[in-house]
Amino acid sequence: MLGKLKNFIKNQFSYDIWHFFISNYQLFKFLTFKKYSARGNIDKSLMKIINKKKGFYLEIGAYNGISESISLRFEKDLKWSGLLIEPNPLHFRYLKKNRSKNICLNRICLSKKYLNKKLFIKNLNLMSHIVDDKNKLYFKDYPISRINNMAKEAKLGNFQNYKCKIEILENIFKRFKIKVVDLAIIDVEGSEMELLKGINFKKIKINYFCIESYNFKKLKEFMIKKKYKFLTKLHKEDYVFKRIS
Repeated sequence: MLGKLKNFIKNQFSYDIWHFFISNYQLFKFLTFKKYSARGNIDKSLMKIINKKKGFYLEIGAYNGISESISLRFEKDLKWSGLLIEPNPLHFRYLKKNRSKNICLNRICLSKKYLNKKLFIKNLNLMSHIVDDKNKLYFKDYPISRINNMAKEAKLGNFQNYKCKIEILENIFKRFKIKVVDLAIIDVEGSEMELLKGINFKKIKINYFCIESYNFKKLKEFMIKKKYKFLTKLHKEDYVFKRIS
């Protein structure tokens, strides 16, 4: 019933107006009640695993910095700071306002071979993903049929494509002189493998990863090669890895 009511309200306004309203409502709710909304309380589980104050996080797929944010609790409760990356320009404008104490970037992060590609972000809110200039899903490790059906049913996003600058993480770390990341949170809807290939693991020390993936086998094989061990699964498709010293 609540979902139908929400969809009815969405139909009365343009997407931009609805998105403005819901983003500001989420911020107001957090500031008023300090209610975190990370899926499955992933943030609380990670805090128990890492147990450190004043650390440095990297969150890619940071959305608006409030709704379903994993890094938010680390910032507010443990005084962490870090680098927040959101490829969707509609969400990014709220991210940089909501989390202004952090480095905020509007980028698609992939490996070197994609730097000159023409790619877009298809706006499905939290399920936004990368498509090519023919509007086709670019990375296959993503259940696109199920996601599209869910997005249409819940009226998530406006299904429009937005061009976004592509960059590799190695260059970003170098630009901001980042040598150590205590926790990297990756939620990029199917492009995580190419994102990880854009990291020079010999030049950056990342102690923990929390990665959403729909292909755990491929992810685990890659992480083991990079000297990480699998710790645990959180929620539905979020996997935690720890760096082997």
